[in-house]
Amino acid sequence: MTGGPKDRGTVRSFGPSDIGYITIPPVGKSLAEIEREAIRLTMLHTAGNLSAAARILGISRPTLTRRLRESGLTRRSLLASS
Repeated sequence: MTGGPKDRGTVRSFGPSDIGYITIPPVGKSLAEIEREAIRLTMLHTAGNLSAAARILGISRPTLTRRLRESGLTRRSLLASS
């Protein structure tokens, strides 16, 4: 869901544990980079809880695990960087 013209590029996140707004750049980032950032922020928000992160992102836990692996992210590295 987006706001008015001034809010273009800002997307409201939804989920049982609302994490707020994320900004999607109009150009310069691939879908994979945006997805990776959404996963990273959600994993930080849930303190590495895969089940909670998957629920917020609207994907299954196995899908989240696969996407973490494919993007080279690990729970340990994400939590160590926070």
